[in-house]
Amino acid sequence: MRVNLSGVEPWGSAESLPPGDYIMKVCEVEETTSKNLNPMLVVDMEVAAGDFKGAEHRDWITVTEKSLGRVVGILTAFGIKIPDGEFNLDGKLLVGKRAVVTLREEIYDGHAKVRVKAYAAAPDATDVPADLPAAQPAAAAAADTSDLPF
Repeated sequence: MRVNLSGVEPWGSAESLPPGDYIMKVCEVEETTSKNLNPMLVVDMEVAAGDFKGAEHRDWITVTEKSLGRVVGILTAFGIKIPDGEFNLDGKLLVGKRAVVTLREEIYDGHAKVRVKAYAAAPDATDVPADLPAAQPAAAAAADTSDLPF
């Protein structure tokens, strides 16, 4: 392959969201196969409110016998009704849905990465004020103890 890269600027690395809880909306889902040949959903999300509104994060949801509990938790958090018995899991059902996503920092291959720790149901849109502070890192939210009686 011949290519001319004269004058081309390198792409910068994307800034990671800090660890914390965020209300996120699913923007896109790709159904693919993991490197271990298991079915996988690649879920692209963006922060829906707060200081980090519009920031993006990606999660990889591999579907194996061992991960079915995680899959149930994710679908439930996004408000997807799970039918009894076997069914066709269409990742596109997640697009446009919102959930609270907890991010944490992990060390992977010697590098710190921010990854999804958990999903939880998001409050109804009518319950979420426009200036929702839920998109702050958990550490910042925990630092304010001014209303504690002790």
